[in-house]
Amino acid sequence: MNRGPLGTPTTLLLSLSLLLWGALAGCSPPGMTPASRSKPRSRNNAKASPRTRSTPYRNSAPRLAASKKLPSTKPSPEATKPRRETQSGSQASHPISSAPPPKAAAKKDVIEVVLTFDDGPHANPPVHGMNYTQKVYRTLKNNILQNNITAVFFVQSHAPGRGATPTGQDMITLLARGGHVVGIHTGSTADHANHRSRAAVRPYDVNGNRVLDAADGANGLESDMIRAKARIRKLAGREPLYVRPTYGERNRTVKAAYRWQRLKMILWDIDTGDNTGSPSVDQVNLNIDDGMRRCVAAGKKQVVILFHDINSRTALNLEEYIGNIRISARRLGKTVVFPTTAERVIQILNAKTYE
Repeated sequence: MNRGPLGTPTTLLLSLSLLLWGALAGCSPPGMTPASRSKPRSRNNAKASPRTRSTPYRNSAPRLAASKKLPSTKPSPEATKPRRETQSGSQASHPISSAPPPKAAAKKDVIEVVLTFDDGPHANPPVHGMNYTQKVYRTLKNNILQNNITAVFFVQSHAPGRGATPTGQDMITLLARGGHVVGIHTGSTADHANHRSRAAVRPYDVNGNRVLDAADGANGLESDMIRAKARIRKLAGREPLYVRPTYGERNRTVKAAYRWQRLKMILWDIDTGDNTGSPSVDQVNLNIDDGMRRCVAAGKKQVVILFHDINSRTALNLEEYIGNIRISARRLGKTVVFPTTAERVIQILNAKTYE
């Protein structure tokens, strides 16, 4: 009996069982290839890729981008290029930014301020802050506002308790070695001698040769200037270039004496009044404020300020005064700069003219 390709009834029964099991289990029976299986199709899209299981908030951005068709967050090739420097030195704006580039800050008006000190040097022992000239010197060198400020000191070279003392002479040397400019206030043996009075008296023997000649000058003031120049030259190592009359008083004879001795007269633009009576620190600051307003109104770019280094309050509060000079100028839209070299101070003083 021919049983066909399926073989015996037992074999036929086994084959039917496997077909039924495969249909129920959803897999191919033995001998069938995977390609012959029918692939499950998505309800909405037959070609949709299988979704991955996600946790809350993870992969939410890609889904939102896909559903709303947002533009890609990948930067464009232009955005990845390095920014170019503009002619003004600032970086160009980002290509995707519509904001205009920031404007360059306007240059502020600058006022150069030269601090000057009269009547010294102080002759107290230079220990424990007792010497006011030394304290002023140290404040100019180190302070919280601007270090190494160069100033001008108009000294009394032969006055008792000033340049006539060994300590006073040491202070003159200290000032010169520290880079400051040393000028003449008096050369008389009297303290704070008036220049007009000194110009009205006869000259005296400066060089000690017991002969009055042209080397001694034409009057007492010229003799004082000759003597002061010689001492300052010895102590400071350089010839003094400037003179300041006591009280600011001068006349034709006084100015002629300065010219004959090749000294340029320097006055001031702001008198702080620190040596007039016993002013408080607040009063000195008010005087600085008033003086700065007048200088700015007059359009001055270089300002000379008068202090006194033998004044105890000035020595103790100089740092505050320096700060107030800057604050006063800032209120008026100006920026104060203090020169830091003798060369710059000399340039400023040479440009000054006084009658």
